[in-house]
Amino acid sequence: MLRAVRRLFGKHATILLILMAMAIAAALESSDNQTAAKWLLTIVAVGASVRPLWGMIDAIRHGGYGVNALAIIAIIAAVVQNEYWVAACLALLLVATVSLENYAKQRAAWALNKLTQNTPTKAHLLRGAHQKDVKPADIQPGDKLVVLAGEQVPVDGEILDGSSTLDESILTGNTDPAPRRAGEIVYAGTTNTENKTTVSALRTAADSHYRQNIRSIRAASKSYSPFARLAAKFSIPFSIVALVVAVVAWVVSGDSTRFLMVVSVASPSALLLGAPIAMSAGLSRAVQQGIIPKTAAALEQLAYTRAIAFGGNGTLTDKPLTIRDVQTFGKHTRQNVLQYAAALEAHANHTIASAIVEAAQEPDQSPRKAKQVKETIGQGIAGRLDGKTVLVGSAHFLDTHGISMPESFRPSSLRHTAALVAINDELAGVITLDSHIDPQCAPTLQRLHQLKTGETILLSSAPQANAEAIAQKLAVDQTLAECQTRDKIMAIEKSALHPLVFAGDSASDTPVLTASDIGIALGALSCQTPADSANVLVMEHSFAKLAEAVAIAKQTLRIAFTAVLFGTITSLLLIGVFATGQFHPLQAVALNAIITLLVVLYALRARKSRS
Repeated sequence: MLRAVRRLFGKHATILLILMAMAIAAALESSDNQTAAKWLLTIVAVGASVRPLWGMIDAIRHGGYGVNALAIIAIIAAVVQNEYWVAACLALLLVATVSLENYAKQRAAWALNKLTQNTPTKAHLLRGAHQKDVKPADIQPGDKLVVLAGEQVPVDGEILDGSSTLDESILTGNTDPAPRRAGEIVYAGTTNTENKTTVSALRTAADSHYRQNIRSIRAASKSYSPFARLAAKFSIPFSIVALVVAVVAWVVSGDSTRFLMVVSVASPSALLLGAPIAMSAGLSRAVQQGIIPKTAAALEQLAYTRAIAFGGNGTLTDKPLTIRDVQTFGKHTRQNVLQYAAALEAHANHTIASAIVEAAQEPDQSPRKAKQVKETIGQGIAGRLDGKTVLVGSAHFLDTHGISMPESFRPSSLRHTAALVAINDELAGVITLDSHIDPQCAPTLQRLHQLKTGETILLSSAPQANAEAIAQKLAVDQTLAECQTRDKIMAIEKSALHPLVFAGDSASDTPVLTASDIGIALGALSCQTPADSANVLVMEHSFAKLAEAVAIAKQTLRIAFTAVLFGTITSLLLIGVFATGQFHPLQAVALNAIITLLVVLYALRARKSRS
């Protein structure tokens, strides 16, 4: 009980002191001690204004806005006019507004608070046959750890022994159980729900995806969107208008009380609180879904999307690519072509490389290792193996290296995703692959059209026939096939539709994500995803989250705009009404408080889905 009282006084000490002073003043007035009540309320009002006044001055000195100017002017006017109850109520409103703003931002940023509060605090470190409890911060890459059932994974790691099911919802927003077995990756912050497992640490706790998420969300919550900044700027002309109306009402009527009433009812809270609180609430809702905008500006820009582009191979598939066929030339065999290609592709991070490496793997044999490997992102990879020069990539990539095609093969005849393999300047084989379109794609693209996001654009490295078949199946608006990385960048730069979103999921998408207005990295938990180049991270590889991100952005901006518009128009109308002098200043203060509360409560609606 005592702790709760201390916490209450610690957070709201000034509010409680003002309320106590008002209670004492009321008692003094009831005993006909008007002078003492007046001085008590005046001292309290002036004292409560000192800190906000210095804060306002400091903000102006650093290029900010004098957000408390009207409230402080109103308090001074009330004191001068001997309206000491009005002065005390204005001081209470001033301090309560700050507390309400802090409370609203904490409520809006609940997702960050949840992540912070659920940070892993202990780990079981294995040293030989002995187990020692340590802090996650003490763990180094390569350390062996035991994760018991019901415990959080302390750092990102690879399962060495055992299999289990994990709850990854704190990272991905997906509440479905995630089965994990030996050789698979587990992530810090997730919960082991079934069996004891042994894990080898891959990163330190500070470098885990969990801690990176906390840093990204914290930075985003502290940032301001362009709309929030614009609304804050308009608080200055709003305050000037209120002051002009107040002075005119005073001069015309000769009644200084009208000045007090106008500045008391004028509330710039809608301009100052509505937008940032709504954006913060929208960020929290996105994080709950495993979608992490790195800045508030990125979330706002998503709402204005006029075109969405995406790659083909990994972005639209729900299963790994599989080898469809291996066409060989000369004396080369199927396994020979696969092994040479896999020796190079083992150095790459994309879906085609993974499929080739897996297909070439033979039981009880270590994969062969190529030397002098050099990858050209989005085109191909070159290296040496067994003293031979090996190239793996597109027909264009081989052509740039002077590889001529045999008469029996035409690259234009390809109907599926393919990787060409050249050994010692001759085409050795063509590996074609099958992709499995994610069933989420069609309804996701339909939802994007319903959200009025403009055109959908498929930028595929696949052959023309394959890309067109995918585009027709998914009803994509525009298709560009056989795209190299530079072709994708040129298509984005030449597009007349901006802001343009590009969703990618592999290292080859890095320069494309950078070139787009908004880059979205799908599957950000994967090491293949170029998270550093993206503006928005989708933690799991889910194409459906693309539409969810846009929906959240649009709803958040709509709520922010409505909150600002409602509060501003209502305040302007009340300024005109109270300029007539037909009301009491205390009524002006009460309506000011009601407007502020309504704006904050409405802005917090961005935390919840419209449905």
